[in-house]
Amino acid sequence: MKKQQKLELLNKLKQTIHTRPDRRPRWFSAGHGLCTNFAQMYDHSSTKLPAMLNPFKQLFIKYVKTWPHYTGKKDYFIPAVPSKAWPHATAELMYDWQPNQYDRRSPYCKLRYDLLDHVIRCVEAE
Repeated sequence: MKKQQKLELLNKLKQTIHTRPDRRPRWFSAGHGLCTNFAQMYDHSSTKLPAMLNPFKQLFIKYVKTWPHYTGKKDYFIPAVPSKAWPHATAELMYDWQPNQYDRRSPYCKLRYDLLDHVIRCVEAE
């Protein structure tokens, strides 16, 4: 995938996330993280790129390790944000417990936005 194609898809995902929930496309799920939603968007896009397992995850292999909050886990990149309700939360449990992965009021979900912005900045710097 070329740099411009990556940026177009990443920015489309960012735009979708910032769209009101009732106006988001059908392929988007607030219950899934960035990787799954990117793969869904990629499958529904009109790009003429060769099919890949998940091109977004390939971007993570390259850039997530440079994100300051990276957990070090290959499937759960975003760290837990313990709270009174979840004092012993782990990255896996936070993902499972969070019904809306894009709730802007949640400190955990705000990290997801930060991660997407980080990946966009990295691709722009390529």
